[in-house]
Amino acid sequence: MRFRIRRTSSKVLMIIAILIFCVFIKIGYAYLSQDLAMSGLTVAAKNTWDVHFADNSIVEKENLDECSGGITCSRITQHAAIGQDGVSVNFGVEFHVIGDYYEFTVDVVNNGTIDAMLNEIVKEGLTGNSEYLDFTVTYSDGTPIAQYDQLLKNGGTETLKVTVTYIGTPIEDVNANLGLTVNYIQADDSVQSRSYEPETMIRSLNTLGTSIADDDPDGNLRFIGANPDNYVWFNNQKWRIIGVFDGRLKIIQESIGNYSWNSSKENDGWGSNQWGPNNSGYTGAAIMKLLNPGYETNTDLKCKTKVTWEMTSIECNNNKASDYSSGLVNNSLYWNATSGKCYTFGNHNTEDCDFTSTGLRDIKSKNMIDNVTWHLGTNSAETDPYSNEAANASFLYNSERSNNTGKQCDEANDPYDLCNDMVDRTTMWQGKVGLMYPSDYVYATGGGNTYSRSDCLGFYIGSNFSGWRNTYTECSANDWLKPNEKTWTISPKGDSSKAVCTYTVYDIGYVNGTGAAQPYAVRPVVYLKRGVSFTNEGDGTQARPYVLRDLSNTTTVTFNANGGTLVSTTRQITGGSSIGVLPTPTAPANKIFDGWYTELTNGSKVSSSYIPTADVILYAHWIQLYDPETRIRSLNTIGTSIADDDPDGNLRFIGANPKNYVSFNNQTWRIIGVFDGKLKIVQDSIGNYSWDTSKNNVNRGFGINQWGPSGTYDGADLLKLLNPGYENNTDTKCNKKTELNYNTLNIDCGNNSASNYSTGLVNNSLYWTASSGKCYTYGNYNVVDCDFTSTGLNDSISRNMIEDATWYLGTYDITDNLNSNGGLTGTVLYNSERSNNSSKQCNSGNNCNDSVVRTLSWQGKVGLMYASDYAYATGGGNTYSRSDCLGFYIGNNDKISGWGNRYNECIANDWLNEENEIMWMLTSAPGSITDYANGYIVLSKMEEGNFSNSSAMVANSVRPVVYLKSNVKFTDKGNGKKTNPFVLKLID
Repeated sequence: MRFRIRRTSSKVLMIIAILIFCVFIKIGYAYLSQDLAMSGLTVAAKNTWDVHFADNSIVEKENLDECSGGITCSRITQHAAIGQDGVSVNFGVEFHVIGDYYEFTVDVVNNGTIDAMLNEIVKEGLTGNSEYLDFTVTYSDGTPIAQYDQLLKNGGTETLKVTVTYIGTPIEDVNANLGLTVNYIQADDSVQSRSYEPETMIRSLNTLGTSIADDDPDGNLRFIGANPDNYVWFNNQKWRIIGVFDGRLKIIQESIGNYSWNSSKENDGWGSNQWGPNNSGYTGAAIMKLLNPGYETNTDLKCKTKVTWEMTSIECNNNKASDYSSGLVNNSLYWNATSGKCYTFGNHNTEDCDFTSTGLRDIKSKNMIDNVTWHLGTNSAETDPYSNEAANASFLYNSERSNNTGKQCDEANDPYDLCNDMVDRTTMWQGKVGLMYPSDYVYATGGGNTYSRSDCLGFYIGSNFSGWRNTYTECSANDWLKPNEKTWTISPKGDSSKAVCTYTVYDIGYVNGTGAAQPYAVRPVVYLKRGVSFTNEGDGTQARPYVLRDLSNTTTVTFNANGGTLVSTTRQITGGSSIGVLPTPTAPANKIFDGWYTELTNGSKVSSSYIPTADVILYAHWIQLYDPETRIRSLNTIGTSIADDDPDGNLRFIGANPKNYVSFNNQTWRIIGVFDGKLKIVQDSIGNYSWDTSKNNVNRGFGINQWGPSGTYDGADLLKLLNPGYENNTDTKCNKKTELNYNTLNIDCGNNSASNYSTGLVNNSLYWTASSGKCYTYGNYNVVDCDFTSTGLNDSISRNMIEDATWYLGTYDITDNLNSNGGLTGTVLYNSERSNNSSKQCNSGNNCNDSVVRTLSWQGKVGLMYASDYAYATGGGNTYSRSDCLGFYIGNNDKISGWGNRYNECIANDWLNEENEIMWMLTSAPGSITDYANGYIVLSKMEEGNFSNSSAMVANSVRPVVYLKSNVKFTDKGNGKKTNPFVLKLID
């Protein structure tokens, strides 16, 4: 296989690498002859060697998009094709987008008379390129190809899958030749049967008479029915396969004897129903230490007196210290296939036990066992499922994965001293050997003639009422996991009065809890590593069990939480496999997880596709979180300006150019301040649009100055453009361009003839959905094309940060003549916005003939800045302080000195005065007491920063404003500069 990788000029692709490569697959052989010598004899000349790619066998599984004219999309430059020599395949791909891949299958066939076997797969030229390309060759079912895999003579065929994935962009130009040789040789005594991925193999067997199902809540594949063909050869014994779980075979052994699940002096000697160790010094249940490695030197108490059922309580001669000895008990005896002492009853009663024939004596088999997470959750004791017949298959399955522990009692409710242990319970355990879950037993049913499998899974499986024990015995009769004797499971049972109960499968078919000290049957269960595969040497029957082959070649990944906490700190990864879903550690205070990296500081960030090639340590990196107000106040010492002197003490950025830039919606916005714990931010102008518009018989076409919905009125046009919920908003559109006749103050649309209007989607949440359509830009429903695909809210993560906030719609009282006597100041504006003065204070005239009731607040997502926001953003100047500026008149009146003439220092040092055109505000102007219900206060740099009013229908600049949720925090990235804006994070 040959690859050619080239990179074009950065001027063409803006530093995006182009990878162009051609692939050549060659089948080689070690020995060719028409006459082969074997053991001194001459084989007839007809013996031939003929291993080649089968004609017309290439099937492309993933065809990249063909580029019609551009060069920036990944594409196939040469489709895979078998060469004329029959032993090569060539193809070419040009990659641009990380994650793109090209995949095809091709058949290799042995048409000769000599068995062949794979000698090696040699990849050449990957040095320096492996970090950019993930190049794999497997069998078609995903099973790894292994050395000495057999390719039978006389038409034996295998399908190979070739996948090349673009996983990273080169920093520098890359020019490299890559190659791969698949080398087959004559088979000898080293030849091995071909391996098969377990789930693929098992699913294929369902057509051959065995029964499987994948209907548990997580879709795990299971063998079901009375006696499926699920026998497997493991540890030189016949085990049985429960199923395939997350790519791993889960298998179970026959009983190795009857032993206590746990024993204790506490809980009246009945043991504690906690399986694994915890952080409080508890080392784990007795049976766990018997089955697993690491407890070879485990020393525990042994009772010198044999405990019998006849005793009224489980004692060891009244618990005198002299009645106990200490020594090795349950000390990894099963794991090491040795003999010793095991617990067989309460109060540390022990007996001799021997696992030399039943234990894990085969090292190859032990190496196949994965170290996995086992669930230790249980039912809630508050709602006992055994008193209301709620215990069925899905209940058990979900309970096992819940946060309910086996100890849900306290001594106050414990009449029998069965809840006095001090053992902390956990809901997960990482280990090698466990027991089946109660749900494993229930989900193994195949149902029967009267009741289907689905029926059985829904039936009650406890010991009382109608259930598997009596009415539905057909369910247990057709369940291959039904035991001949009471058998332990790994799961505790929640009970409000005791902490000793562990779930047991009874020999008459039901599930219930029993005291952990009792000696019941133990059936070890293990998960095998990913990569442990089937060969074709068995068929799952008892006479011919499946034969396993270990292709795992695992590497160990150790996770260093770097100040955080993590339940499981190691993971075994099958050689050549990706690491898979990465764990999320619990974060230290005020930090969030930033991912796993190859170094403690810096290093490369890894993803689920990361393939470790050796044992590796990955380090958690953390992002520091800051409360917005705390972070902003700390910045006041390093060159930015803030103030909190409005009537409600809101924190604001002030001055000519504070460092208040923030990354939001994949854009750079600016922070107005922090209001009631929420960030308030503003975007640059998204264009000029009407605040509201109307026909000329409503306020003479100048619009209506009511922002939010009110009665039958559904809100200002601009509100519907900016906010969600109006995606299907249909309104009137003028089919002609409207013009304002200032002499008659008449906004016309072809004399308002009905034929000059149409209806359609207008201002229909286009900004919120980052889409394009029609928007109002003048009175009497004049519309133009508008496009917010780049300026709208195109990032769902950012949209989720926006609070549904209360916005104030009040204004000043027109009778106070504030705009004519110089009383319109920053503080007056702020209080007016929160007042009970509505924006309609007129009572007559053609500019005041709408019938819309004005409201004083609105609940919504996207608004505009208040007039007071602009006023309070000033920093003042050398001549006039900020306090002076806030007290000056800021209206538009030539007779009164204000911001627009005498106090221009206030304007020059106001960062919100940066637009070169008139800008809409949310704050309304009441207009005239006799004739205006359409005016809005605006700010215009062209008008020297004054406030004024304008008819709502005019197309002025729109700068969206949002409040962010209180759980949006600053990270430690960014410092507020335009070149390095703050970075936000929404904390769940």
